[in-house]
This record gives sequence, structure tokens and C-alpha cells, in this order.
Amino acid sequence: RLAESLDGDVKRWSTGKEGNLRALLSTLQY
Repeated sequence: RLAESLDGDVKRWSTGKEGNLRALLSTLQY
């Protein structure tokens, strides 16, 4: 279903964004 695929995309996007934020914060700490 469309809603399920959209939910998967949102989850993938949010985890990717979280990973990017973690990488950015770790680089800012040094």
C-alpha cells in the first residue's frame, strides 16, 4: 500500500537525518 511505503520512506529519511546530525555533532566536538 502507498501509506506503508510512505511510512518506510519517512522512517528511512528520519534515521538518515539522525545519522547525519550525529556525524555533524561528532565533527563539531573535535
